[in-house]
Amino acid sequence: MSRLLATGVAGLAIAAPLAGCGGSGDEGGTTKQAAPGAEVAPPPLAARDRRAYDEIERSSGVLRAAAVPVAYGSAPRIVVAGDLNTAARKLARAKPRDPLLRRLRRAAIAALRTAASEGTVEGATAKQVAKSAIGEADRMDAGLRRYAASHPAANG
Repeated sequence: MSRLLATGVAGLAIAAPLAGCGGSGDEGGTTKQAAPGAEVAPPPLAARDRRAYDEIERSSGVLRAAAVPVAYGSAPRIVVAGDLNTAARKLARAKPRDPLLRRLRRAAIAALRTAASEGTVEGATAKQVAKSAIGEADRMDAGLRRYAASHPAANG
């Protein structure tokens, strides 16, 4: 009898792990359903908004790179006016549909042109313009983060 009991227990030990296999209990036993919204790509951005987002992002970097050396004293004035003007021209060609991107675009163009202007002379005035440009770049970046939070496709 104990031999029969041992054989039965051994059989159950082998069969038990196999009983759990087979999927989620559906008829086919092989289909899996993802949670609603999981692994679903966000809707794409409108091409105009994607281009504007990218140009604003680049412009923020150009503005910051031009201003930091002046703001922190390693350069007496902004010397890359050509880069700032090029960024402003590219940004001017972007025509976003989204209202937030339109506001960011206008502010970015104004900041780029101010930093590139001939009036940005050496000394205290240049330092003030540079610090203002860094503040504007910070606001641009914050606006882009707000936009990306409500438009997940911007993060891709």
